[in-house]
Amino acid sequence: MGFDQSVNRFRTARGKVLSSQISDLARMLGRKVSILDIGGRPDYWRNVDVGDISHIELVNMTNDELRMDTSQGFPSDLFSARCGDARRLCAWADQSVDLVHANSVIEHVGNWDDMAAMA
Repeated sequence: MGFDQSVNRFRTARGKVLSSQISDLARMLGRKVSILDIGGRPDYWRNVDVGDISHIELVNMTNDELRMDTSQGFPSDLFSARCGDARRLCAWADQSVDLVHANSVIEHVGNWDDMAAMA
């Protein structure tokens, strides 16, 4: 099996796990889930069932990272994007979203103190 196949199998499996967790959360809440995706992009969500998601807000450090190509079959209102810093999320009130997702972000925020601030 080649590297690309291994990566795709991993992403598909990860998407199934996340889909299941989101579905469980939606069932528990009795409604669709709102998500804050730190460091995310719409293409990440291709391997996730978005049926139980009401909205995903993508947060990245710069405008360049906020380019959104939502032509991948997603509902047009599923995503919004804004600049922010994973170490300082004070712009979002406690419990203002149902799920905060940060796939592979912590290793990009800086030194140990920055990682602790993000966590």
